[in-house]
Amino acid sequence: MVTSIVPKTAGVASFFCRKPHKINKNLGYVFKTFDNTIVTWKGMNMKKWLLLFSFVLLVVAGCANAAEEETLAYLDVKMAIEEKLPVNEEVELACFATYGEEKVTDASEVKFEVWKHGEENREMIEGTHVGDGKYVARYTFPTKGTYSVVAHVTAKNMHNMPKVDVVVE
Repeated sequence: MVTSIVPKTAGVASFFCRKPHKINKNLGYVFKTFDNTIVTWKGMNMKKWLLLFSFVLLVVAGCANAAEEETLAYLDVKMAIEEKLPVNEEVELACFATYGEEKVTDASEVKFEVWKHGEENREMIEGTHVGDGKYVARYTFPTKGTYSVVAHVTAKNMHNMPKVDVVVE
């Protein structure tokens, strides 16, 4: 049985000492571990082991980074509404929906929410797909003022709500 030559005051930190305690040529390097057991390391020099371990770790890390990174696609909605619109005339509220590079033609829900600034009354108008990822609704603004228009688009288990302010004259 090997007894520890590490002083009791050194404690657990002695395991991480720069130079291990060497007893003799037969035992090699002696370390005190976390649970106060003695571990000997005989044979190849510790610096050679550390160099070999570092090289293997570097090769494994380099191979792990060789995999291609996949970019995540998300639902993107762009509003296509004029900034100034006429009062009491039917106008087209439109938006374009894409998922990554793909145009969304099968959105589960498209609605346009319209309200005048300063008022609580909001209207929801159902949008329809007209082709190439474009969704449209027709609306007539009853009075002059500044309105907000929000397109609520749900597709590919995602929801996007871009907002545009328009001036009705």
